[in-house]
Amino acid sequence: MKPRFIILGALLVAAAASAQLPVFDVDDFVAPGDGVMFVSRIGTGYVANLIDGYRPVEQNALFVHLANSVYWSNFQFDYKRSEVRGSEESGRAHVQSRRCSPPIYFPTPPPRDATPAAPLPGSRDTLQFSFYRRQSGIVLRTRATYERQAIDTTVTSITNGDDVAKLSGDEQTFALDADLAFGRHLFGSL
Repeated sequence: MKPRFIILGALLVAAAASAQLPVFDVDDFVAPGDGVMFVSRIGTGYVANLIDGYRPVEQNALFVHLANSVYWSNFQFDYKRSEVRGSEESGRAHVQSRRCSPPIYFPTPPPRDATPAAPLPGSRDTLQFSFYRRQSGIVLRTRATYERQAIDTTVTSITNGDDVAKLSGDEQTFALDADLAFGRHLFGSL
């Protein structure tokens, strides 16, 4: 197989792997040196047709994103906080219910085996821990990511509009990935 096809394939895999991240959560690939380095970034803006982990949110959103990174020796630790506000709806979801057993909800939730709908835009916290290995100008970064977003729902009666229940939970994600770089150029991600 020709080298250019291998490189093209690796770039396509890297693009697909990075597509699930929010567009405003830019990835940094800073290979740490011998000292300690602290990097802080803040970004704000507007996102059209927001996608959350391959799931369309079906609205536009404003965001503020804060990322803090500490680099030390071969390690990196990140804390990221995102505040996202939708153009139509944010935070707590609202559904209606009939008082029966079992309750019937409107709109009807998707079946258990369906891909869950994206949560409404809101606050999200992300922790990342990375380890870097260097050898002959090649840098391999292995990273673990934990992400959490609260999901709250208010259930009201379909007959009189009174609050029936307040449901809460959270969406949590744990991911492992590896990145390969030659010198200062990112080659691929898995």
